[in-house]
Amino acid sequence: SPVLAGAAITLTLRARTVADQAAVTYKQTAVLKVSGGSGIALSGTGVDTVGLVDGRANLTADDWIVGERVVTLIDSNSIDSLAVTVQDCTDTTNLFIGILDSTIVVNPAGYQQIVLAADDTVGQGDNFWVGVTLADKFGNVRTKDTRFVEINTGALGVQLPTGAVAITAGTGGFWANSQGYAGDLTVTVRDIVDTLTSVGNVTDALDPGSNASVARAPGLNATGNEFTYGTLSVYVSGDGATVLDEPDTLIAQDYMGASGNGDQGGFVLLTFPASDDHSTLSGYRIYRSIVVDYDADSTGALVALAEPTTAMVPWGRVDAISGAGIMRVVIATLDGDSTPYGVAAERGNLSTKEAFTAAEAVSTPYELMAETMLKSKEAAQVDLTAPVFATLTPEALVFSADGVVPRLKLVDGVLLSNIRESEAVRAIDNIPPAAVTYMQSKDTPGDAGGSITIQWAKSADDRMLTTTVPNAVGGVNTYTAVGVEGYNIYRRLGDAAWQMVGQTGAGETSFEDATVFNGVRYSYRVEARDADNVTTSEFVRSAMAIRNNVVDADGKRIVGLFGADARVDYDDFFIFADHFGLTADSEAFDSAFDLSPNNAIDFDDFFIFADNFGRVMAGIGKVVPTMAGLNSDARFYLEVGMDLPRIGEELSVAVSLENYIEVRGYGLTVEFDSELLEFVETRVVDNILGETGLAAPQVFAQTDGKVAIAAFGNTASEGDLGLNLIFRAKQEIEDSYIELTNGALQDGTYGLNLITAPVSVRIQTRPEAYALNDNYPNPFNPETTIKYQLPDAGQVRLEVYNMLGQVVKTLVDNQFQNAGRYTLQWDATNNSGQPLSSGVYFYRILAGGEFQSHKKMLLLK
Repeated sequence: SPVLAGAAITLTLRARTVADQAAVTYKQTAVLKVSGGSGIALSGTGVDTVGLVDGRANLTADDWIVGERVVTLIDSNSIDSLAVTVQDCTDTTNLFIGILDSTIVVNPAGYQQIVLAADDTVGQGDNFWVGVTLADKFGNVRTKDTRFVEINTGALGVQLPTGAVAITAGTGGFWANSQGYAGDLTVTVRDIVDTLTSVGNVTDALDPGSNASVARAPGLNATGNEFTYGTLSVYVSGDGATVLDEPDTLIAQDYMGASGNGDQGGFVLLTFPASDDHSTLSGYRIYRSIVVDYDADSTGALVALAEPTTAMVPWGRVDAISGAGIMRVVIATLDGDSTPYGVAAERGNLSTKEAFTAAEAVSTPYELMAETMLKSKEAAQVDLTAPVFATLTPEALVFSADGVVPRLKLVDGVLLSNIRESEAVRAIDNIPPAAVTYMQSKDTPGDAGGSITIQWAKSADDRMLTTTVPNAVGGVNTYTAVGVEGYNIYRRLGDAAWQMVGQTGAGETSFEDATVFNGVRYSYRVEARDADNVTTSEFVRSAMAIRNNVVDADGKRIVGLFGADARVDYDDFFIFADHFGLTADSEAFDSAFDLSPNNAIDFDDFFIFADNFGRVMAGIGKVVPTMAGLNSDARFYLEVGMDLPRIGEELSVAVSLENYIEVRGYGLTVEFDSELLEFVETRVVDNILGETGLAAPQVFAQTDGKVAIAAFGNTASEGDLGLNLIFRAKQEIEDSYIELTNGALQDGTYGLNLITAPVSVRIQTRPEAYALNDNYPNPFNPETTIKYQLPDAGQVRLEVYNMLGQVVKTLVDNQFQNAGRYTLQWDATNNSGQPLSSGVYFYRILAGGEFQSHKKMLLLK
């Protein structure tokens, strides 16, 4: 590699084992694929190409010779880069693929012929183009050859280049004109010795790595004959009635800029196949269908029309790009209207000026062509597929300046084809305005709630954008466009879809959303918009509306009422806690939560909030249900330890939370008998809410027999609260309860769940002495209750005797019991479950090895 076009390449295919040994027994069907080229021929024993696309062959299973075979590859086209693969297709789920580890580069074969091309028929007196290609025997272009050729014809009156013409990189051509001859015309092009060829026995002086090198004697071509010739026959029509071929189709679309990523509008892209007469054209005339009020009479003078009419008016012109098969033309629209466009082939030389009689504003001579487009910042690479920029006609410029479109007459024998029209199209602003680079959302200060204020910095494009274009009559035309038409304000709740809640005009930087509920956190974003685009900003800010001015029934101001209801409660604590720790330097800081103004939301504010906890506003207003949380099945539970405290000792009640999905904050209200107990504090072990400022439980509104507790921290989805409520026994407690009367949970998405089902735990202190109490009722039938108390743990035996001293019932059979108070029911049956008769019975207790006591009871039936 590289190889020459037409050369035979031998491919050897070998099957290998896992151990990288020759697979001599390999007999499987395989597929050979050669990609990256065309004109490919594959041959060899067992090579089947029938019915397959070019570059593919089936390799039959029976033609492997001890796991090896040979295939011949010939590529007659260049310049190709061939990749070769072979695939064992026996098992499609476990393919074996072999890949040639290098690319085969195919270059043209030796220089052998000159290929000429031109239109079959040309008009007498018309310029026509003759294309010249230096090629090998397969017709491949010798891309690295630079040679000089001479042009001759036997006919008189034919204008041809008089000197040698350079053919560079294998292709080139020249213009010809048959001014004094009509009929069949033969043009001959002959290769001559170029300046790169030495004298004597010569070799083509190609740069290293060129297509080929062909040795020959002076005066001989590559085949040993005298020079290399190319001939071309065209017919010259002498009747003067040649009609140019218009493009077959015309597609008009919005121009997307040189990069293809869009522009600021004002330009359309016209795409059409080249006319059959493309090589002889001077260019293409672009038309636009617009409404006109004036037209030209037979003398060229402008006259007003009786009523406006739609007409195809000349709008621009573009040169016929040599060798282009498809023309892509960018032309200015000067507006955003949707209209059809047209294109016509044009031959002839246009004059530089053209005079006509017009209204006073347009009576001076016009430059026929005026450049209308500033060069693109990302200019398209000049090649046959890139768009070219059309220049506007005076008609278009006058239309922009004065709204008047004159019809200029064609002069100097310009020949035009028919007009090919497109569908209507308009220029679109494909480049969105610059995004908003700063925004904030806050509770609207000093209001009664229900309002959030959004503020932002203007887009960098919030101004008039200008484009300056040279004017045909001197000076410039400046076209202005609004960079930003306004701003759209979007809002969403949680993860719901964004909804537009308002719009403002250009230049505005704030918006008040008065359609929100108190205590509900909303997210906002602001997007700049122009005529065709909306630019999404990366900035999203959240805020909630709160009541800044609210009083209780006595007319005293309440602070801390952030939520939607009328009471300062746990939902307000969660809202406050979400802002706890923020300072004025934080983007999310909101002064509405700075209850003790010091540019920080800290414990000073918390103490003020705690002082307002439980207060109710006067005149219950609209109450909006808080967004439902994830913890609808969650429940609190209370549990007290087995060790009973003595009077004056602490009692720990564990608070657990079960069946929750996730929790970020909790609150609970605990009630108790304040004559028996006093609340001491809360203690937390391994707090699942973390160690942030309010993650440790905080105590609110502690009164006799009631305490409110809440915490707010990191979001947790598993684990125990680790919360313990510490009480102290003020006197001996035989039977009391600590009750959780209401609670609340907030999850990580600000959803709230209220837990109202009461939960309680029985409380008692350690007895001061052993005791066996009188049974009740007494007399009894058929049941009675027996109670006793133990100051210390120990073995306990409780029995019932009859009058004869016989044990008739063992109620506690020498069991180990902790200190505490115990209650038993006796149904007047013996140990066998048989009812006892009426009479006097005794019950006796033995406890701790040191206490015994007995009581008398009467069974009456």
